[in-house]
Amino acid sequence: MSYTMKKSKRAGRAGIWMDEAKYDFDTCLELHKLERYNWVCTCSQQVGEKAIKSLFLLKGVDFPWTHSIVDLLDELKEECLKNSRRVLEWAEKQTQ
Repeated sequence: MSYTMKKSKRAGRAGIWMDEAKYDFDTCLELHKLERYNWVCTCSQQVGEKAIKSLFLLKGVDFPWTHSIVDLLDELKEECLKNSRRVLEWAEKQTQ
């Protein structure tokens, strides 16, 4: 793969990370309106991480990847919600 193609691929991935950071920031604003302040903090941390990853990709900075944004986006959202509900319901039953 040529240098130009590598650079173009990095720029594309950087754009995905930045789009996700902006989406998460909008989510932070909505969570704040709902007074879900603990989640505002959690979501805000994600905004920072994703924005920095975007910048690192654009600048060609090497860093250890913890996960792929593509993998995260491809997860089955409904399945995640279903599983979290099951765990929550189970945990609630354990406290009764």
